[in-house]
Amino acid sequence: MSTQNKVNKFVSTLKAPPLTSLQWAPVSDKSIRQSKVWEFMGVLFVVDSATGCRCPIDDNLVHCKLCFYEQVSAGKDGHMLKIYCAKKSTASGNHIAHASQKHKREFQCEAPATSKLAAWLAQSDDTSHSAGNQFESNRDLGCS
Repeated sequence: MSTQNKVNKFVSTLKAPPLTSLQWAPVSDKSIRQSKVWEFMGVLFVVDSATGCRCPIDDNLVHCKLCFYEQVSAGKDGHMLKIYCAKKSTASGNHIAHASQKHKREFQCEAPATSKLAAWLAQSDDTSHSAGNQFESNRDLGCS
């Protein structure tokens, strides 16, 4: 039997845990939680009903909270395969596209530098403020 057939046989015998034994939680790594997507993307945990202990289904994947709760509320028709998931390293734009297309959610993404740039442009439009030297004058002409 080839290795490929062994892998396929193994994968086909795996069963997804019941949705009632799963719990969604936000990503705890604050270094990657700078985007709006982390409001709805997080980690799925399997909860042991006897002990209350939980362990992540996969440390490298994040799952959509909106999809998860849709599937839980679907009862017996809900299935784990219908929950959007992706690697933690997936670009946040992909998650935003998912939320927009599947859940009709829109997110206004404003970069922190935008307000600083707007303030600088407003200041540079002020004609009473003249350039202090030739470099600033050339810079202001180039930005106009």
